[in-house]
Amino acid sequence: SANSTVSPTVLNQYLAQVQAKLDRVWQKLQASVDLGFGGEAWLSFRISSNGTLVSAKLSRRSGNPALDELVLRVSRNVGNVGRPPGGKLNSDLQIPFKVN
Repeated sequence: SANSTVSPTVLNQYLAQVQAKLDRVWQKLQASVDLGFGGEAWLSFRISSNGTLVSAKLSRRSGNPALDELVLRVSRNVGNVGRPPGGKLNSDLQIPFKVN
């Protein structure tokens, strides 16, 4: 759970910004890769107190190795997502990446 002094609204706005940043990197990288067939892979990660993604891994693989690798590349290329509100997040986050 997040720092209890942070309102859910502030936390949700922060998480939406993190997702938007990941989505931008995803769109950019996806354009340069032939994913063949679709699928859905879930990225699990934590955000450090300084705003970098740590412990990024696939919590659910897509069955499409190109897609799985691309999702991991997104996590490596996103850079800093900004300091979490309240200074830290204590939970793993999971975001799906889907290709039709």
